[in-house]
Amino acid sequence: MGGKLFNAKRMTKDEYNYVTSVVATWLYGHCEFVLPDNLSDKKDFGDLDVIINSAEFEKFCSSVKDDSYVKIIERKGHSFYLEVDEIDKFRVQVDFIVSNNLQYAKWYYSYGDFNNLLGKIANQYDCKLKDDGLYYRYNATNDIFLTDETDLIEHVFDIDLEFNMTKIGLF
Repeated sequence: MGGKLFNAKRMTKDEYNYVTSVVATWLYGHCEFVLPDNLSDKKDFGDLDVIINSAEFEKFCSSVKDDSYVKIIERKGHSFYLEVDEIDKFRVQVDFIVSNNLQYAKWYYSYGDFNNLLGKIANQYDCKLKDDGLYYRYNATNDIFLTDETDLIEHVFDIDLEFNMTKIGLF
């Protein structure tokens, strides 16, 4: 959402890295989570995305508390508006992506718009690339799950995301 839900100020790359480390420390021990790899050369960020285990999200929401580094200002759905660092009172939007498969979701959300493009290619083969795996479009109302193995998906579409990101200078 780019921080627009709470009108959060955009973060520089250094601020983003700092907020990421503080929020990860805050979350550690409360729930199972991963952070998407930030592979872009973006200069600023509107929010922080955190992928959290779907079975733990509601429990996390009801049990998580403020601490000396993070204060919860507001919550809307899966997004939290946090005050990070009581000295600077830096406010940031954290968007929680709820998933049953953290490693697949990390792969899916780590390459920016690349997986949107890969999804368009999959559509040409009556497949759908979703945030929980690759599906075959059986008919207008039914999709058949094929796989959530990222190596297999890359093989099927003859791509190597790590190589491609390195080659174009994003890795």
